[in-house]
Amino acid sequence: MAENDATGNDAAVEKSAEVVAERVTVEGGFVQSVECETLEMQGAGAGLITVSGRSEMAQSGAALIVADDEIEMFQAGCGVAVANRAEVKQGFIGVLAASEARFDDESRVLITARDAMIFGAVLGAVFGLVAAGLDFLIRGTMRR
Repeated sequence: MAENDATGNDAAVEKSAEVVAERVTVEGGFVQSVECETLEMQGAGAGLITVSGRSEMAQSGAALIVADDEIEMFQAGCGVAVANRAEVKQGFIGVLAASEARFDDESRVLITARDAMIFGAVLGAVFGLVAAGLDFLIRGTMRR
């Protein structure tokens, strides 16, 4: 359920499938998807978040966040985060792709974009070698 103020710019969200607004505040609810310019979440959850500006999350979680500007997280978690800048305090991110990131000692990031590229390159090289080896074994046994 979204409510707009007199200007139609703000949206206070309790429960909804999709929310599209300039500024969105989610408190204590779950939203399937959010598309906005600025976002504030407190004790809430979301599936997909796309933010063109700034987002702040406190004691909240999301599956995927894509932000043009900055993501600030305090005691919050996210599966995948893509942003220009990320600041995480006492939080968790599964996969992070950010040009600049700051974390405190109590925060965890499973894999960064750099790590993912290295992992993909190694996995591709190993797969290529295994495929070449199998090809050599198959063709070698067929010639006999």
